[in-house]
Amino acid sequence: MKFLKLTSINVRLLTYFIGLAVVGVILFRLPVFYVGEPVSFVDSLFTTVSAICVTGLASVDMSVYSTWGLVLLLFLIEAGGLGFVSFLVLYAALPSKKMSLVNRRIVKDFFIDEVEVNPRLIVRRIVGYTLVFELIGGFVLAFLLQHRWTATGEGVASLSMNLFYGMFLAVSAFCNAGFAPYSNNLQGFVHEPLFIAVILVLIVCGGLGFTVFTNLLDWLSYKTSRGKRSRVLLTLHTRIVLLATAFLIVSGAVVFFAAEAKSSLAGLSWGERIMNALFQSVTLRTAGFETVAQREFSVVSELISVVYMFIGGSPGSIAGGVKTTTVFVLLCVAFRSSQDKGNLSLWRRDISQETVEKASVIVMRSLLFVFIVVLLLLIAEADAIDSGVFDGGDLIFEAVSAFCTVGLTRGVTMELSGIGKVLIIITMFIGRTGVAAMILSYKKNLDSITAYPEANILVG
Repeated sequence: MKFLKLTSINVRLLTYFIGLAVVGVILFRLPVFYVGEPVSFVDSLFTTVSAICVTGLASVDMSVYSTWGLVLLLFLIEAGGLGFVSFLVLYAALPSKKMSLVNRRIVKDFFIDEVEVNPRLIVRRIVGYTLVFELIGGFVLAFLLQHRWTATGEGVASLSMNLFYGMFLAVSAFCNAGFAPYSNNLQGFVHEPLFIAVILVLIVCGGLGFTVFTNLLDWLSYKTSRGKRSRVLLTLHTRIVLLATAFLIVSGAVVFFAAEAKSSLAGLSWGERIMNALFQSVTLRTAGFETVAQREFSVVSELISVVYMFIGGSPGSIAGGVKTTTVFVLLCVAFRSSQDKGNLSLWRRDISQETVEKASVIVMRSLLFVFIVVLLLLIAEADAIDSGVFDGGDLIFEAVSAFCTVGLTRGVTMELSGIGKVLIIITMFIGRTGVAAMILSYKKNLDSITAYPEANILVG
């Protein structure tokens, strides 16, 4: 059984990201993108891959980059985030103006059956939604940064720089990238709930998926002649995404507040504790920003964080992870009654066996890959573990964060050896492209299965 079957679109997808990585590394070797001397080749590659995979892990302090360096980083984030989703549509449609039946099926794996057959319309919607959120978020954040300087003197006085920082943070947040133009990420904003709330909204919107936005807009805007809401319904996919997202956000916030209110969040007001607990719950879903250093959280929070990072965002979005709907379907299967027969049913809709099997394949292969990465990291970083620089739990956190393109770290990234950094680079790359490749190749693998006589085995 092949772990990953390379099809034409898989090769093109890998080529797209490899091409971006090559261009990024070449440019990041130029002195103009640094305040001082350029960083090493491995660190240049690490930064480039982290940006195009919208991860946010950084092997060097962000202060080493000049304004032009941040501009290049911003371009790579947008190309890796927005470009990834648009690539699937453009590949399926070009060079013809219409999609073939096979390519239409490929795009539907990411955009559900309601996808438009006009690829240009799909791309316009994707770009339109992205730019609207990023521009509005950027201007609001710029205003808050300028007000922050006026009120406290913290930050930069230049309106143009605040506008640039606002746009940088908005793009990074909506693309779930987690890069911030500050050495301590967003820890300097721990006492500013409004600023945190704007970032939080951008992260959530970027992680919902463009299909969900389209369905919500149709549901909200389309009305009958009498002015009443029409019978345009929310699709099953949209309902599951909204339900799973709301549950993860609320449950995570409750857990983090209960576990950290008297420890890592103890120095904050009650309102600030609630907002930062809520932010931690959201940022774990592949965003990668932090207002409180991850190393300050308790073991309970660390365990929950690993689980939330592994789940990630929703399909058809820029976020990573195995996706909310994947885990939701598997949980429904796990808690089915032994008397239930036939396909899994939700809201009077049947979920195909193929969808259940695909979800199982994605989760199991992802767990296997993460296990292998953790094992290799434990071997590569044995000296650092023995000397107490970090422990095995920190490496598990780092591996899951890299594979699910989250970008959070417990102070490990900059302390990794050269081999460790290379392993994380590979993990980020596979995490960004591998899950998509598994989805795209799964149906073709099903078609090639040969039917044999059934046999029973004992399980459980």
